[in-house]
Amino acid sequence: MASEMNEIKSMFEKMTIEIVNLIVRQTQWENQHEKAFGELKESLDKVRRFDKGKSVEGQDSSGEIYTHSGNPMAWVPPLQGDQLCLLIPQQDIL
Repeated sequence: MASEMNEIKSMFEKMTIEIVNLIVRQTQWENQHEKAFGELKESLDKVRRFDKGKSVEGQDSSGEIYTHSGNPMAWVPPLQGDQLCLLIPQQDIL
């Protein structure tokens, strides 16, 4: 009977250790996610500041897209048989 009690006690100790380890990992994950969300928010704020004053609407009211350097992009119609339009910087259009 004593060996069974020791086995049960050992199982509870292992379960307790596993739960504590899970809580530690969960806390680490939460901290990592909070940090990642903070970095994402900073990046979005930088993009918003960068895009301030730029037109949201394009000439055809479909909206404009800009490269990282601030140059406007343009949709190029598909070539023969291609199903996809290309999005390239406007200064590259001949």
